[in-house]
Amino acid sequence: MLRAVLVIFAGVLALLLVLALQPGEPAGIPDSDMLLRDVAVSLHPRADAEAVWHFAAPAAEYSPDSGVSVLRELSDGRRTVAGETDFTVAAGELLIDSRDNLKGERLLVNLVNTGECLTMLADDDDSVVIDQAEGRFRVPLLHIAGPSWGSDNSWQKVDASFDLEEFSAGGPGTVTVNEFFAGADRHGKGTPTCAD
Repeated sequence: MLRAVLVIFAGVLALLLVLALQPGEPAGIPDSDMLLRDVAVSLHPRADAEAVWHFAAPAAEYSPDSGVSVLRELSDGRRTVAGETDFTVAAGELLIDSRDNLKGERLLVNLVNTGECLTMLADDDDSVVIDQAEGRFRVPLLHIAGPSWGSDNSWQKVDASFDLEEFSAGGPGTVTVNEFFAGADRHGKGTPTCAD
């Protein structure tokens, strides 16, 4: 009887050894992207050390591998310098790349000091880019409305400083439309506001 038990025991050990040496299914690597809800983000761009960006969104994704964040349906978006907001940004989707640049298909920017409202639109080839290192808006199609601009201004292929003091636009095959107000009544009725 002892001999039969030893034979069965040896058989079970041999079977377990064979099973242990069989190749198994490779372990799956989980997706490294993080999905976040109700986020508040402070961005301190390396290329613009004096600025701090503040964002709030109900949903966001972050990819540690690429260093890219995507914020959806911004409820707050603003750039501050020395604690003062100089402009705000609204977007349905805003991408923050690994160099801290902001990108999107449609951004609505309000220049706080001047009241200018910038509607920035992508085209088939290029996204809207807020370039931190250069302090520039790079915009395929820009509409500006504001106290000094009126409401019917648009340019294609815009490259402008954050304060719009340096501004270039156009090129072959582009269209520009401008409306300016002059005189004492420039802040009169019909002055546009920056809202969706």
